[in-house]
Amino acid sequence: MPNQPPMIPSLAVKGHRIEHCIVCRESDQYGYALMEGMIGQTLGRLTHIPGVEDVLAAGIAPLRGEGPFKLFPYRSDKTTAVLFEHLGVLYLYSLGSAATASIGDRENPFVSLLIDVVDIYRPKNVYVATFSRLVRSTEFSGTLSGALQRNRTVVNCAGESFDLNTNTGRIHWGLLSMMADMERNLIVQRLFAGLCNKYARGEFILGAKSLPPGYLLGDDGMVHLDESMIEPVRRLLLLLADFDLSMSDVVREAGRAGVTSPTLKRIYGPDATFGDIRNAGCAMATLMDLIPTYTTGTYDILWKNPFPGAKQIGRVDVEGASETEAGSVRFKYEWEVPEGGWAPPEVLMAARTRARGRKESLRTGGSAHVKRKPLVGMPPWIDGDFRCRLTGESHMYVVVREPLSVTSEVTP
Repeated sequence: MPNQPPMIPSLAVKGHRIEHCIVCRESDQYGYALMEGMIGQTLGRLTHIPGVEDVLAAGIAPLRGEGPFKLFPYRSDKTTAVLFEHLGVLYLYSLGSAATASIGDRENPFVSLLIDVVDIYRPKNVYVATFSRLVRSTEFSGTLSGALQRNRTVVNCAGESFDLNTNTGRIHWGLLSMMADMERNLIVQRLFAGLCNKYARGEFILGAKSLPPGYLLGDDGMVHLDESMIEPVRRLLLLLADFDLSMSDVVREAGRAGVTSPTLKRIYGPDATFGDIRNAGCAMATLMDLIPTYTTGTYDILWKNPFPGAKQIGRVDVEGASETEAGSVRFKYEWEVPEGGWAPPEVLMAARTRARGRKESLRTGGSAHVKRKPLVGMPPWIDGDFRCRLTGESHMYVVVREPLSVTSEVTP
């Protein structure tokens, strides 16, 4: 179930209606860059409303958790939002899709949030820059229009107003819903075709911010091994394989080892490490999902096919396509791994066991107890001309590499 929106006591008074609710939404894929422009575009037309100029001057600050207003943050799935009030006007800023359905309940988190906001605060007017800022899919337009109707809320966008309690308003809403849905589908199809061509050239389609630690994006658009991160990542995998360490312990020790990534540098600065991460749980979830990549060197991206009926897009095949299913497109990358692999097989196996335990815990909603296989005392292994063994305890595990003599007989 979606989270409930935060309550602003001064506005959420039973039986009371607020006059204005201003909504600014942009896709989470583009971050703050486009959102800054969307705030200016939306509020720039509304300077006749008391206090709007003050909020306009604050720019993107409220979404960053900054600025002069008391903020009420919200997060659900991939939607990040903040509500705040100034001079009796309610503002909703959000980064998230207005079309993608969340897994399980088949609802869109942003639209669900907006419906709750309308039901709780009962605004007489909702303002947006364009209709597509409210909804991007006809799948969700009906539920949102129902909330607007029962609260007798007038929608104001692109300089026009329409009331869904009138026939003209409902017709207007239906037409704009179909146009927003069609526009989004065309954008998705064009972008997807471009990604397929990019993949066919061997380039990474997600960009540097999606790369795991240990890899970097070259000027050629292709992924290369980050030599400076080999030893820190090996250290990280040892930490992930240790069931005695909490999530916070792993993140803290990884920071001490200097483990970083392009995403961390972009968010926290050029010298950032895992030690700068504030939410250890999110960091661990991301790292656990990368264990198969470190094990095999394969990075898989599976996306729903936006061209129903197509069996191939460019040079990329569509999997699972049928008369009733659009199918999916798999972008599979084979990346270089350092000599000897990212970690010994036993370490990778322990890390994968922990990752499976985490997913089982999320699935069942409780603790997933898995039997721990101690790392210390595991048999040695051969790596090239070296005999390797693991020593130490807890988060101080160390791999010892000893040269093999000609007469040595070691069973890996």
